[in-house]
Amino acid sequence: QTHEPPVLPTMILQRLMRRNTAESQPYSARMPNDAAVIIALAIEKSGSADGAAIRGAIPDVANAPGVEVSDIGTALTLIRNGTEINYQGASGNITFDDAGDVPGAYCQWQISDDGSVTLGE
Repeated sequence: QTHEPPVLPTMILQRLMRRNTAESQPYSARMPNDAAVIIALAIEKSGSADGAAIRGAIPDVANAPGVEVSDIGTALTLIRNGTEINYQGASGNITFDDAGDVPGAYCQWQISDDGSVTLGE
């Protein structure tokens, strides 16, 4: 069974892609990939898919100290061998602060009632 993608999110993505430079488009696709990889690595590190266990293991796989690694296969092997890792994401260095945030620059945007997208600073 196939499902059509939701219309509104597809329209938003199309408009953002038209407005973003070719250089910035791949970055936005990399962030969800990094999130998925970090969750997978945290599950492996904690040995559990429990939310609290994952949350507790995220800094262990994403923050220094540890072997810097950007490949999930290598990262999983290192974790399984008991080696501390510091995952370096496809979007760049990912270091979580004490509040669980990754500090950095973000782009704000707004969708108007007419469907237009306004990019902020």
